[in-house]
Amino acid sequence: MARWQGFLGPRLGNELVDGAAPSGHAPRPNTDGQVASTARHADTLQAQPNGHVRSLVREAAQTVAASVPPRPSQTPVQLIIQNSSTVTTTQQPQEKPPQPPKMPQNMWELSRKDLVDFWTSPLNRICLLGLAGFLLWIYHDNSQHKWRMSELQRRIDQNPFTKLVALAFGPSSWPK
Repeated sequence: MARWQGFLGPRLGNELVDGAAPSGHAPRPNTDGQVASTARHADTLQAQPNGHVRSLVREAAQTVAASVPPRPSQTPVQLIIQNSSTVTTTQQPQEKPPQPPKMPQNMWELSRKDLVDFWTSPLNRICLLGLAGFLLWIYHDNSQHKWRMSELQRRIDQNPFTKLVALAFGPSSWPK
């Protein structure tokens, strides 16, 4: 069984791995204070041919798990939050608000102020200049029309044939 010694696990005290204690020795406690039972190991090996490693490993794991002291439950961490807020207000009396400018009593001053306000807007300027140009164009066309009509009347008056036609048919045919 010496060839299985490293495979089956370490020796327990003076016991051999197969459970046979050397002659004349009593069972000794192992490292965690438990007494190893040689008979138990012997029964296990006889009941299972070739000694199943899994059962031995399971037993070793159970003994190690039993020997580990249980962890104390962790106490909850208590957080202390110290919030404080302070508000300080100071109110100072305000000085009297400035008096609004007096409205001028004169009508011309009011209309001048309104015209200045109107002229400051670029859109108002464009519209007003466009309107002035349109009015000048209409005046120019009207004066040209009057001039052409006066020239036509002058030609009619100078031509004797057109003068006779105007006298024959009456004043309704005369240009106005």
